[in-house]
Amino acid sequence: MRKKIFSVKCPEHILFGDPLYFEEYSGKRLESLVVDYSPYRFFEARVVLNEERMEEFPEYMMWSMTIYLAPKQMISIYMDGKMFESQGIVEKEIGVDTARYIIEVDGRREIIHTGGDGYWGSYEAFYRKGYNRKIPDAVIINIGIPDSETFESMEHLTNYFFEDVREVDTKEKRHKKEEQSR
Repeated sequence: MRKKIFSVKCPEHILFGDPLYFEEYSGKRLESLVVDYSPYRFFEARVVLNEERMEEFPEYMMWSMTIYLAPKQMISIYMDGKMFESQGIVEKEIGVDTARYIIEVDGRREIIHTGGDGYWGSYEAFYRKGYNRKIPDAVIINIGIPDSETFESMEHLTNYFFEDVREVDTKEKRHKKEEQSR
């Protein structure tokens, strides 16, 4: 349906998860339940807002905000859903038990009421092995947006959370512009 891609200033810190977990847990248990991530300074960031119909229930829409963090020359690979054969991946689902979650980016915080418990996002970290340690290559944070929100409210959240927000002129958009100018 609709999809917008934004280039944003790479944040210094991102939190995402159920507020209860941040209050009740610590250490490895908390780490397994939430996103608490500080990107490398040389990473770039993109935010993709997506709206699509649910296949099994076409009358319902699904909204998501996906944050891509990777070096400039590699970010498009991850945005295309690809990775390198030699890479490993660490994945975790982000759930809620209080029908709400926190998104916080560089101190700007919002509590989103989901209307239900369950999984509301995911975290994927791509890495390569070197010198007895994992070397991070990219991180993808996917956040499900409840149906009480709209595509426009997702754009508002993007502008609230991130700095230097600029819509990326995609091939699809350029093609539409060319067709309209003919």
